[in-house]
Amino acid sequence: MARYDMLDDLSIDLSLAGELGFNPFYPQTEARSAGKVLIDGNWYIDLASNDYLGLATDGRLREVYGDAIARFGVSLCGTPIAAGGNTTTAEMEERIAAFMGCEAAMAFPSCYQANTSLFSSILAKDDLAIIDHFAHASLIEGVKASGCRIMPFVHNSGDHLEKLLGKPRPFRRTVVVTESVFSTEGSIAPFERIAALCDRYGALPVVDDSHGIGVIGRNGAGILDHSGIVDYNGICTASLGKALANSGGIIAAKKKVIEGLKYRCPGMMYSTAIPPAVAGGITHVLDRLEIDFGRLQQRLLENRLFLAAACARSGLRLQGGEAPIISILCGTTRETIRFAKRLFERGIVATPFVEPSVPPNRGVVRMIPGAGISADDCRGAAASIETIAS
Repeated sequence: MARYDMLDDLSIDLSLAGELGFNPFYPQTEARSAGKVLIDGNWYIDLASNDYLGLATDGRLREVYGDAIARFGVSLCGTPIAAGGNTTTAEMEERIAAFMGCEAAMAFPSCYQANTSLFSSILAKDDLAIIDHFAHASLIEGVKASGCRIMPFVHNSGDHLEKLLGKPRPFRRTVVVTESVFSTEGSIAPFERIAALCDRYGALPVVDDSHGIGVIGRNGAGILDHSGIVDYNGICTASLGKALANSGGIIAAKKKVIEGLKYRCPGMMYSTAIPPAVAGGITHVLDRLEIDFGRLQQRLLENRLFLAAACARSGLRLQGGEAPIISILCGTTRETIRFAKRLFERGIVATPFVEPSVPPNRGVVRMIPGAGISADDCRGAAASIETIAS
């Protein structure tokens, strides 16, 4: 193949965005404030952000960052195994592990990196991963990269999972992989049953708690607390850049598991450590949740109920879920992007999910009405949704 043909093959067809006069992906924001985002000089109600509790623009959090930068600088410029270790990150890892109900944790630059590097450390070609059909791309890519055998189970179906686990198979290790809160629809995994099935059949549960931590469980502790699980015999991963309002990701598990991963997980050993300012920011948010979570969660749920009611009155089809996520079923890629455009034209930024992120013709526009969205903006968004749908 000629070189110019290879380059053409690496390009992407954006003709639909050109035809619709709107590309919702990779928006270039100029500033953010509580519940709003500045794009091309105009302020929009921000229903696309994962800032569930509205803490990412909090003034006290900014002060914590400033103090940590004054102490450590903006980067340690080293990997955790070499020059990147520091007391602030170690304290954060200890705090977040205890918060989630695990013995120990290790921090990564992103949860995508945590997920993709985890499975290469715990799975090989003679192992089996049974994974929820709707699992996040980072989980799927990590499992694929390990070279193990893969079997999907029907979304959130404990019955199907038990049927797969109950069949004798010649594998060294079996891992069951799921999310806690599924981000495109807001459903919550029946993780109490999943963990119990893993205990019964000798499998290792791995759950991505990215949209659960800071949202469900007491004080936002996540899926283990929500499910009533103690002494967890599995692995949790989570993003620190959603409800916890910072960046990075973590893997949490028994202490002996984390100690082993620190010496065999490539995403930990060969990546620059997260900045101490980020670690300090996460610890600060954990402190805030002990005091403010009830109030923030109530605001989050009120916003969600208010906007969901507006969608229902307008006849929009919603994908049901318990979590504070509103997913509007739109259909084709064209219909999904067109609906996101109509929202944008009315001053609302929302997130369209199209194939391959969702099944063909099952596109959704997701809205997360975080606690930082004011009552006035929530009313304005509801009025705009009703106008668009009329």
